Amino acid sequence: MGKELWGIVDGTLVEPKTFSSAEYTKWHTQNAKVVSWMLSNVDSHIAVNLRPYKTASAMWKYLKEVYFQDNEARRFQLENEIADFLQGERFVQEYYSEFTALWQEYNALVYVGQSDESVKVIQRIHETSQKHQFLMKLRQEFEYVKRSLLNRSPVPTLSVCLNDVLREEQRLRTQQTMDTHSRSGPSEVAFATMSKPPGKDMSKIQCFSCHEYGHYASHCKKKKFCNYCKSTGHVIS
Repeated sequence: MGKELWGIVDGTLVEPKTFSSAEYTKWHTQNAKVVSWMLSNVDSHIAVNLRPYKTASAMWKYLKEVYFQDNEARRFQLENEIADFLQGERFVQEYYSEFTALWQEYNALVYVGQSDESVKVIQRIHETSQKHQFLMKLRQEFEYVKRSLLNRSPVPTLSVCLNDVLREEQRLRTQQTMDTHSRSGPSEVAFATMSKPPGKDMSKIQCFSCHEYGHYASHCKKKKFCNYCKSTGHVIS
């Protein structure tokens, strides 16, 4: 929105008193444009409440009175959320994304109204605090890499810290997979060995009915013949 149109909104560009002047026509044209834009860019239930107002500045004043909230309240809330935020059960990348999102919103509120020099000083302070908090709120399993990074002088940037922690997460997951296989492998082999009792070498067993090897006479599938009584239908038991 141009400066002229913003003047219509904040009331610095007032309505000319002379009805027939070119300035009066221009002002009303710009006002109608802004009013139309405001009505089309708010929720319908808000637009209904804005319709009684005829100027953009009156609409803007109403919106500020009703919907403007003090940034200090949100800033205080974000400070508490950042202080209480922990990795918990999140993966490192998920934890990092949520953590930095809180900081980005917090920084945006803090920088409002500050000079460029002040913003630079605040940024340096916040960058240090952000690195330390990111590392300190990791789970216990990242203790080694956390201490390694914090003991460096100076402590690396947040992006470098993230890279090292992601590599440590991958190492831990790989190690866990290998440990799982090493624990399950021998036990599965032992179970398989125990579940198969040692078998008898049937190649040396001769059937007394058919005289072939590989089975007993009681399991012979050929016609049964008793070698003792020379009758069929049974074998010597």
